[in-house]
Amino acid sequence: MSIGSFGRVIFVASANEIRTFDELQQSGSARYAEHAVLGSKPLLEFIGPGLEEISFKVTLNSSCGVDPDSEFKTLQEIRDSGEICTLVFGNTKIGNFILESISATEGPRGKDGRATWIEAGLSIKEYVDNGS
Repeated sequence: MSIGSFGRVIFVASANEIRTFDELQQSGSARYAEHAVLGSKPLLEFIGPGLEEISFKVTLNSSCGVDPDSEFKTLQEIRDSGEICTLVFGNTKIGNFILESISATEGPRGKDGRATWIEAGLSIKEYVDNGS
């Protein structure tokens, strides 16, 4: 059963396959211009909202029906191509994001040389079309 997605990466929890996220953190900010005033403190002018940034971990575990090496390679391709991905949680579209960076912690390799599990830390940033 799909619990969400990040572009072509589908988050799923079923009897045959588990690919979920954990430790989700979201941050955002407002943008202000600071104007110098002679003899006084500077004045702030609200420019607009900043971009949302989200980070989370995805555990890719071969015992949960996924191929950790292949799935990690897909994440690298998304990052390196600048692919714009729609982030969805449940049935709610959160927005469009780019994969800014990936970190990885890897478990032992099996007898065939393939990863048994990889925990991928993803940092994504909101992507807004010009004029949106």
